[in-house]
Amino acid sequence: MVRSRTHAIATAVIGMLLPPFSFVSGGIVGLTVLRHGLADGALVLAVTTAISTLAMGLILGTYQPVVIFVLFTGLPVMVLAWVLRETASQGSALTVAGGMGALVLAGIHLLSSNPVAWWRDKLERYVAQPIREANPDLTPEMLQTLDETLESMSLLMLSLPAATVVGAMLILWLARWMHATIDNPGGFGKEFRALRLDRRVAYAAVALALLAILAGGFAGGLFRVLLVLAIIMYTIQGMALVHALVHAHVHARGASIFWLLTMYAALLIVPPLAALGLALGGFSDTWFDFRRRWSAGTST
Repeated sequence: MVRSRTHAIATAVIGMLLPPFSFVSGGIVGLTVLRHGLADGALVLAVTTAISTLAMGLILGTYQPVVIFVLFTGLPVMVLAWVLRETASQGSALTVAGGMGALVLAGIHLLSSNPVAWWRDKLERYVAQPIREANPDLTPEMLQTLDETLESMSLLMLSLPAATVVGAMLILWLARWMHATIDNPGGFGKEFRALRLDRRVAYAAVALALLAILAGGFAGGLFRVLLVLAIIMYTIQGMALVHALVHAHVHARGASIFWLLTMYAALLIVPPLAALGLALGGFSDTWFDFRRRWSAGTST
């Protein structure tokens, strides 16, 4: 584990220079914030960014991976870790993550009335054009395949902000797990099982659902993608709810973890249906607070 700032920076830099393990760098930044505060986390992120930029510039001739890491992982995780440190609430951290995702989505829609075309232009400029310049002998069939791939990627990029929210939360959980391992064994699980969004988020989700149905054109498209983001947030709350239910039953009635395995298998096999079911459960929990009812039931 991280023993000092120097050790934290060294570990984070190594993770940055080995792209499959860049998530570790985000985890180290989050862990530093959780243990020592925002200033130390910002210092680790800044020094890691500077060293990694220099190293990648010398080795690869580009620093774009570092920029992407800072914007989509480093800064979001640092902010979320600070929120978690201050509130001790993963629900609050998830709310802030959702808010950041919503700002990015709104920004993209404000930049262009056609977000798919906006993403297509960016992918053309930063992905397709370098490929064509580096491979001037591509056949017409290969060029057509490249164009079709860009078209598919442009559609997928609409979900990037929502995916970034999930990714930031995953890395935050990694940081919190490492933190709990050092300072509070078992604390991570207890905190995750208590994850619950504020009721005001539920009001916002209901409003988004109504606006997504009633509005058309540009506004309707924005409300629909924001609604998807809200569904993802409540899917995470639903997962926490299932974990809490299984944990309560394991301790109270000796039940197995069959339901946890079923939940994760469903998310892998039929992700849209499983996510929607968990989101409905998480949304219902906002109003009925099932965990409080279970606690009251098992204590009698």
